[in-house]
Amino acid sequence: TLAMAGMALQCVKESNMEHVDAQLQQALTTVKGKLLASQRPDGHMGNEFSTGLAVQALLAMGSEVSECSQAMEAMRTSARNGIYHNPMAISQVLPALHQRSYLQLKAHHCTNEDDSVILEPKEPTVEVSDGKVSLQVEVEVVNPEGHSSQYFLDVPKGSSILEALELLQQMKRKFVFETEPSLWGSFLSVVNGVRARQSDRSYWHISSDGTSINEGKSSSKKAPLAQTHVLIYPMSSISSVYHEGPSWC
Repeated sequence: TLAMAGMALQCVKESNMEHVDAQLQQALTTVKGKLLASQRPDGHMGNEFSTGLAVQALLAMGSEVSECSQAMEAMRTSARNGIYHNPMAISQVLPALHQRSYLQLKAHHCTNEDDSVILEPKEPTVEVSDGKVSLQVEVEVVNPEGHSSQYFLDVPKGSSILEALELLQQMKRKFVFETEPSLWGSFLSVVNGVRARQSDRSYWHISSDGTSINEGKSSSKKAPLAQTHVLIYPMSSISSVYHEGPSWC
């Protein structure tokens, strides 16, 4: 959101205005500063899935490529590790790696397009053990009022977070969840009857042993569950820290 705001403001600045308002320039400076301040030690700005737009915004606002080199190398590392398997993520990362931004599209005119290309996320293959070796997992759900519910279950070693949640739901321990589709994949929309809505920018966030699950259950489909404590809690993107985001399936 911050990166898109920066590119939108830069677009206004480049729209042949006779005078650039001082407040507009100050807003651009503020956005740039916040994006740079969001950089983690591993180079990502925010997380793996926000870095692409952050780099695009910085380049669009006139930053030197050298200012973004660490973030670009972090994206290359994530790409080599197979993190970006969703078309939406790829569409944000590729322009940044080619030192381009969405703003440059305004100078192009697409012709002979028939809109026939359909991109579907590739579902990663998960190897699950035969169930002889199990892992004890605690799932903690915090509702909007701050009340916490804990659930304990044994899952086959090698299971993902998604598989653990599905198993917990099947056990009928008063835990239920639902999803809804989005451009990023399925959105974790309902947990124990409480609905998160993309329209009002509220969502459910997942962390595992204190580490945010950046792509929610989608990344958890890909990697076996190694941690023993899964925390699910509500957030609003209006008040959340830049690097945290919703959980996707």
